[in-house]
Amino acid sequence: MQRLGRAAAQALHAVGGMKAATDITGFGLLGHSLEMAKATGCKFVFELHQIPLLEGVMDYAADFVFPGGATNNRMFFEKDVTFAAGVSEAQRMILWDPQTSGGLLIAVPGERWPALEQACQERAQAAWVVGQVSDGDGVEVRP
Repeated sequence: MQRLGRAAAQALHAVGGMKAATDITGFGLLGHSLEMAKATGCKFVFELHQIPLLEGVMDYAADFVFPGGATNNRMFFEKDVTFAAGVSEAQRMILWDPQTSGGLLIAVPGERWPALEQACQERAQAAWVVGQVSDGDGVEVRP
C-alpha cells in the first residue's frame, strides 16, 4: 500500500475534502462500491463506457474466462446492483471480478474534481471519473 497507492493518497491529502474512499481488491469494483454506498446512504451510478479496462480484458470476457471469485462476488452482492439494458453478461462479470490491484475508488465532490485531477497529474497518477453519487441506495451500472 505504501507504494501502490502513494501518489493517489498524496493527491487526496493535498486537495482534501473527499467524502469517502476505498481500495478496490477482492470484492471487485461492484462489491466495494456497494459497501461504500451502504455506508454513506447513497446510490453509486457507474457509466460503463468511462471505466478503464486493461488491454485484453474484453478478449477474456468474450471467452467468459473469469475466476471463481467473480461468481462469488456476484452471488453475494447482486441483490443490490442493477444493470441497465445494454450491459452484457461479460461486461457485468468484469465488474464483479476480484482480480484487482488496489486502485482507489473515491467519492469526490464535483467542485473538488479539477483540483484532484491536477494533483494527480502532478504526481503522474492516472485518474478517471467513472460515474456519480446520487440519492437512493445500491449500485447501478449504465452502458
